[in-house]
Amino acid sequence: MPKHLPPAVTLFAAFTLLTVAWTWPLVTCADRAFLQLTATPSPLVLADHYLTSWILSWGAHQLRDDPFALFEANIFYPFAHSLAFSEHLLAGVLLVLPFDLLHPAAVLDHNVLLLASFLLGGTGTALLVRELGGSLAGAAVAGALFAFGPLRLAQLGHVHVLSTHWMPFTFLFLHRFLATGRWWTGVAFAAAFLLAMLSSVYYAYFFGIAVLLFLALHASWRLPAAPRARQRALALVAVSCVALVPTFLPYAMVRERYGLARDPAEALIFSAVGEHYLGEFLTPLAYLRGRYLEGRLQIPVIGIGTVLLAALGLVRGAHVDRGGRAVAGLYASLAIVMALFSLGPVMHLHPTIGPGLPGPYAFLAHVVPGFDALRVPVRAAAVVVLALATLAGLGADAFLDRLPRRVGFAIAALIILAECWRPALFAVSVPWPDGALATYRWLAAQPGSFPIIELPIGPPD
Repeated sequence: MPKHLPPAVTLFAAFTLLTVAWTWPLVTCADRAFLQLTATPSPLVLADHYLTSWILSWGAHQLRDDPFALFEANIFYPFAHSLAFSEHLLAGVLLVLPFDLLHPAAVLDHNVLLLASFLLGGTGTALLVRELGGSLAGAAVAGALFAFGPLRLAQLGHVHVLSTHWMPFTFLFLHRFLATGRWWTGVAFAAAFLLAMLSSVYYAYFFGIAVLLFLALHASWRLPAAPRARQRALALVAVSCVALVPTFLPYAMVRERYGLARDPAEALIFSAVGEHYLGEFLTPLAYLRGRYLEGRLQIPVIGIGTVLLAALGLVRGAHVDRGGRAVAGLYASLAIVMALFSLGPVMHLHPTIGPGLPGPYAFLAHVVPGFDALRVPVRAAAVVVLALATLAGLGADAFLDRLPRRVGFAIAALIILAECWRPALFAVSVPWPDGALATYRWLAAQPGSFPIIELPIGPPD
């Protein structure tokens, strides 16, 4: 990239290219295919894509036509607030809305959000590391590790889980607000935080907890802050949470009306285990063979290189003017606490269901309203990856500053290739029966409101 370009522009351009390359061939068929790990995915795998595509398409449609009836979705008539049977994906809807205005297509909406999650997540993490005094190359390493790491590969079929791209921007503007106390940085922080929580109901809880932890750790590590900046940040957190209330009320009403509840065993089944974080060290040969030689999809949260770079970042710290080692301590502490949350109600080292150490997740499920409806604790690991990727970006500068430029860049590139490796991906076309689009256009043109039942239900022949 030309040296005269602003770092933000350089990073955005770099992650645009990386996103296109990592998700290839998606950009060649974004309006008619889903990105899959196999050429013949099961109907259950495709069902998640169809669901989230419909949610985004419905949201974009309803924000144009009747935004106050967003949750009165065109499913399960005559049940009220039927969108509350799943995620609302409102932040994703806002992001894809301009594209949907130009070319309304559910599959395209899904893929625009998927591509944006990689592009914005990588760019935002890189800018966060730059804010902490990291070099442009170190920032690029951090962004790549967060955006293209193994955890996100494992969640490729869940675009709402991939929608972590507002998290690094939240921390970026929170750092600036705490350092300066300027009102515009506070507004930017609150906006990014609200968008992060509106990306998924899971992240409204998990990332909300992470931001509160961040503020507590910022004080505990005695990091400098503008006068009353922490108190004002807490007030902005409260305002953002109040802004979420209209999106949570339909869920509360649906839960009360229909007596919906999760089986507590689900949180045990879908928890992370210590092996997800430490497997590459506990059984390194099995990890390397399974991931790189056999191409098996595993669910490691982080790779070996990320851990080693994060350790270097913990020792090196941020730039002395940005908090030094205390900032590194903050991110390490945040990673550890959120990893404990991801281990679920009962913490285990290896996958099993049985007695184990009680985790903090169980306490929150008892005291925080609605927390017991979250059945996949492992999704809290997204914050862990962000914290470790930030440390890794700072750690990359430990060798980038000491080695010849070309050697340092070569090592950084090898680390990114190893940590962000993926097997071959497939663009699986979405089948459309003959005349289906014409039928839907005709229905949309009919006057008045009336129920429609569509049969058959199931995969097309």
